[in-house]
Amino acid sequence: MEEGVVSFNDAGINIVFNGGLSVHAESVKENLPLIKKLIHDLSGRNIAVQIETAKQKSVSKKDLKEDALNNPIVKEALELFEGRIVDVIPLNNKSGGDNV
Repeated sequence: MEEGVVSFNDAGINIVFNGGLSVHAESVKENLPLIKKLIHDLSGRNIAVQIETAKQKSVSKKDLKEDALNNPIVKEALELFEGRIVDVIPLNNKSGGDNV
């Protein structure tokens, strides 16, 4: 599953979506009876399935600016152009890279 994190424990299966992807959580919840039936058909057991939406972490501008200042590419650009960081705007990317 690309949009959620799936974990297995003694209680069953837990799927967690981050706050920005809550629409996916709602879609999975709507299809929960079908998902449970498929799991039962495959495993022969009734396994509990829990769907959760995690709250998004809010990152302060100070933290973002600090991350930017620690980025080697940003450091080099600041030195090269004798610049300074005026404002930092978070990027929403799916690649898991730095938000710089």
